[in-house]
Amino acid sequence: MSMMETISRSWEFAKLSYSIIWDHKKLIIFPIISTVALVLVLASFIFPAIGLGVFEQASTVVAEDGTETIS
Repeated sequence: MSMMETISRSWEFAKLSYSIIWDHKKLIIFPIISTVALVLVLASFIFPAIGLGVFEQASTVVAEDGTETIS
């Protein structure tokens, strides 16, 4: 199976999915809820990491290795 066949099949699946949502407008709530849940889960990991200084510690470790620091 070639890469183009895989991409073509994926594109057809995406068009079919969007046509189903277009025909049944009530189904749009599921992608919206999923997006909101994703943002909340990411925030629950990122904000504590920022508060604990994880990113600053990581940039210090990278700087000690002799590579460029992360700004």
